Amino acid sequence: GRFILPPDCHLVSSIYWISCPQRFDKKVILHLSHAAIIESHEEASYFRIYAAKCFSGPPYEFKELKDASFMPFSDSASIKLSQFSYIAVGSCKPPRQRYYSQVFYKLKQPYWEWDMLFVIIKEDLAFQKFVGDKYFDCLKGVDQIVKLKEDATSIKLKPDSNCLDQWKMTEIITPEIDVEDIDYFTPERTLHVPHCHFNFCWKSGLPVKPLNMKIDLEGADRPADFFRVILPQEAPQRTFRRITSSPHNVVKSHLPKLLEATTDPDRLANNMSAVDLISESIKEKVLTTSGLSNYDKASALLKEFLHYLKVYNEAQTLESFCTVLTQQDNPALKRISEEMSAAFSTYM
Repeated sequence: GRFILPPDCHLVSSIYWISCPQRFDKKVILHLSHAAIIESHEEASYFRIYAAKCFSGPPYEFKELKDASFMPFSDSASIKLSQFSYIAVGSCKPPRQRYYSQVFYKLKQPYWEWDMLFVIIKEDLAFQKFVGDKYFDCLKGVDQIVKLKEDATSIKLKPDSNCLDQWKMTEIITPEIDVEDIDYFTPERTLHVPHCHFNFCWKSGLPVKPLNMKIDLEGADRPADFFRVILPQEAPQRTFRRITSSPHNVVKSHLPKLLEATTDPDRLANNMSAVDLISESIKEKVLTTSGLSNYDKASALLKEFLHYLKVYNEAQTLESFCTVLTQQDNPALKRISEEMSAAFSTYM
């Protein structure tokens, strides 16, 4: 509510506060960075620079400045001014958004079973760091900037299955992502990064043959309208875990015991949130909603975690949860943690 922009303005830059209360003797050229994609002079004509007077106090009302200059294939705008304070760049037409995509590979069984995840988020360095930290145990594949076609409402992965040979491909999570889901994502809103998930498994008992398969990105504009899956990837030397039972099913089967044994759900909520096993919104609900019993709070926490496990069905996630349970100073929860850990066996 501190800033009032014109009704048709779509902000495409930060709001800059440049404190220059005195007028210059002559106008200076001001260059402003923005995040819009401008590929023609026609698109450039939709963009404007807006300014507000800082001494008027909030709310600051922005008005269009005349004679701003926007050029195709440039990420900055320029204007001549003799005095300015709050400055912003906007468009009178919704601009096309650029997105950042990253492919990750996770080794399931050396070297003939792999998970491949295609992640797509808004082009934001903070989001990219969040994604990199989240998939720190995966091998990175191709990353690229993706621009969507003007009429695209989703991006869909279309693999060239003719290249599979003896490889079996399974869709774990839908190969189509809605643009609304990508635009909605921020680490503060949801833990679930917009992504597609495929599993590749070598079917034959013969030595593994390399896979080099093209996957088209339906809805994406050129040049980033496809990428390639290349398997096997180089894998680091490390100990791997073979999942003898699905982590989701392990927790689900122990759910009644967990609900009964949880005596301090507030502490559990804080500890689970600290390692990103639940969202901030669920933690706040448990900590602040009055009238909830311990059972109701534990139920809200564990249902959220089960949904998380359904998306990221990984042994490491279950291990983190078991570690949290042992921190509760609760013998019953510690015993349940040991039972769940026993569902896994180790191999090299």
